[in-house]
Amino acid sequence: GTYATPVTAVTLQNGQATIFLKDTKAETIVLTVTDAQGLSGQSGPIVVKPKKPSRQAFSVQPQGARMGTPLAQQPQVVLLDEYDNQAEEAVPVTVSLAKNPGGAVLAGTTSVTANSGLAVFTDLAVSAAGDGFTLLASAAGFSAESAAFSVLPKDGGGNDDPPVANPLTVGKATIQLNFSRAGLDLIVLSGSLAVTEGWDPA
Repeated sequence: GTYATPVTAVTLQNGQATIFLKDTKAETIVLTVTDAQGLSGQSGPIVVKPKKPSRQAFSVQPQGARMGTPLAQQPQVVLLDEYDNQAEEAVPVTVSLAKNPGGAVLAGTTSVTANSGLAVFTDLAVSAAGDGFTLLASAAGFSAESAAFSVLPKDGGGNDDPPVANPLTVGKATIQLNFSRAGLDLIVLSGSLAVTEGWDPA
């Protein structure tokens, strides 16, 4: 860590010395002390804990998906103290839509309790398509906005699957049929072709 006042030497008084250190990093440290004769000793482990959270940030940014389906990458929000150490508090964190170009609703579990300063969301979904959505995370009087992401239409505009060519033989003639989506059924009736619902002649 970093120390406000680095200590290189102190004078013993009655065989004792007091050292004041300020560590700005949450960590476990061990102090080594060496006297003028070269004799040294070490302290036991000293645990430096983070301060109370003073801000938050998205440690994992959301990534879009299709409307109504869980985001491809669910966000995680970390609570930080003034020295950017991850805080230890169990604080409720709530997310909402900050920028909402599609007039959408944010579905899923929108409020979770941070575990050791980390809030993990697992099932967030956006109900409408659009570009430039952002999330706003709020906790303990402070907030943070995520990076922007996009949400695609649910059916992808009819182009979820690439066109599939399927040759059918009727009598001696072979007819090439192009499907707009995979999985369409064709039925032969008295030498003619009837196509079930969903056939796209284009």
